[in-house]
Amino acid sequence: MNNKTERATYLDNMVRYFFVAIILVAGLVVGFKISGSIDCEYVKIDISAMEYRVGDLVEFTDVTENAQKWEWTFGDSTDVVEKRKAYHIYEKPGNYEVRLMVNGQCEYFEELVIKEKKFVLDPNKIPYFDLPESIAVGEKLFVEDSSNRAYSWEWRFGDTSEANASSKKADYTYEEPGVKTVSLVVNGDIRHMASKKIVVYPEEENTTARQRRTNRRNRTVNSRTLLDTIPIIPVDWINPDLESNLGPYISEIDFKEKLEKVVLDDVSPAYFEKYFCGEINKNCIVDGDSMKFLELVSYLKKRKKRKITKLKIFREEDSNCIKYIQVSIKRKWLRIGN
Repeated sequence: MNNKTERATYLDNMVRYFFVAIILVAGLVVGFKISGSIDCEYVKIDISAMEYRVGDLVEFTDVTENAQKWEWTFGDSTDVVEKRKAYHIYEKPGNYEVRLMVNGQCEYFEELVIKEKKFVLDPNKIPYFDLPESIAVGEKLFVEDSSNRAYSWEWRFGDTSEANASSKKADYTYEEPGVKTVSLVVNGDIRHMASKKIVVYPEEENTTARQRRTNRRNRTVNSRTLLDTIPIIPVDWINPDLESNLGPYISEIDFKEKLEKVVLDDVSPAYFEKYFCGEINKNCIVDGDSMKFLELVSYLKKRKKRKITKLKIFREEDSNCIKYIQVSIKRKWLRIGN
């Protein structure tokens, strides 16, 4: 009898402990949900950027209380970012609807206007050609483009608005005297057009070769005085200090190659200082995360099995100075077999 009573008491206690355990677990689950729940009306984000232009880095930060899970979309069909703080760069101007899903239950929308990227003059893209200071009507003028990587040319010699020649070398004969503008556009890039002035003198008739040489020397002196009063490149973005203020230029391909040499200790990180205009440790966006340039170098040195698959440079306004870079890194996989 006592054994039956003890067994019943034992079972009653087990049942009692079981229900207590269930109540505790349920309480923890409910408490967790309550602590993680948010009022969707109080979802709040912070967006910051320099100018909200194409190529500018835009920083998105969720400041909602009790937020534990995030899904950012930026309105330009790019991948979803699942972090509290996200970085994004828009490649086209327009209106974009930014969407944030918090904790899988609250949606927040905000419209963002991205403007056109400001034009920055690149002196390396301006073609170069030699031009005499003067010539006479009837004489043939010869010109040749000396720029690199040019594949198309548009020469204009100041008599018409249409192109007069479309080859690397060109010649032209003036029929009327005056001050003429010779301009060259390469690769269809009119914003990097080069133009120079030439003085065209009346045709020389009934003169000896000696007289023509003397006249040519006199024309050179006179044309220099005349050209001093005429702008060589009549474009509104040129100013006397432009070239010195632009800073040195490096392409994305060359930057990537030099950075890979830094990882191999063939080049010092200090090499890039001139391209960052003195402030070498600027921000970099690496696979969506932010880090300083020297941190990026250290990161790559420690992970030499990873390689840079994409690198994009963003420059300061009206300058070649690098503002920040965007880098994509991919792990190198060992290929086995044929």
